[in-house]
Amino acid sequence: MEEQLTTALLQVKHLEERCEDRATQQAKADLYKETLDKFENIVGKEFGLGRKGAPEDLQIYLGQLRKEDKVLTDSLAQLRAR
Repeated sequence: MEEQLTTALLQVKHLEERCEDRATQQAKADLYKETLDKFENIVGKEFGLGRKGAPEDLQIYLGQLRKEDKVLTDSLAQLRAR
């Protein structure tokens, strides 16, 4: 009977640890979701994508910005060279 009690206590302890692990993982997941929501809102506002845009839309938009930035930088360099 003592052995059964010990086994039962070990099982209870194991279940408690699993519950704590689950709670920790859930807290992390909630934090990640909150961070992702904030990130999506900022990106949506800054790039005019709203929450409709896909990651590919942002990638295309950033590529266009890089090209335009290079053109602008090259133009400024030419003006300074004169």
